[in-house]
Amino acid sequence: MQRWEEQSQGAIYTVEYACSAVKSLVDSGVHFRSVEGLLRQAISIRDHMNAAQGHSPQDQPSPPRPDPGEPAGAPDQDPRTDATLRPASQASCP
Repeated sequence: MQRWEEQSQGAIYTVEYACSAVKSLVDSGVHFRSVEGLLRQAISIRDHMNAAQGHSPQDQPSPPRPDPGEPAGAPDQDPRTDATLRPASQASCP
């Protein structure tokens, strides 16, 4: 019985640690969106500078742009599972 309790406590600790890690990742989404916005601004400034210097935008490739039909603030997608990530407030971990 004591061995079973120790194994259970270890499993509970592991699950709580994993839930904490997932919540941290979900909460970091706002930071990734901020970085994405800053990168878009930098690309736009670069394009304007190139245009002012007489270079065409095709001289330097730009990264692919997201689908313009996607609503702003759409849930993040996990490309590995094609699953929508939920905000931490909706997470099912304790």
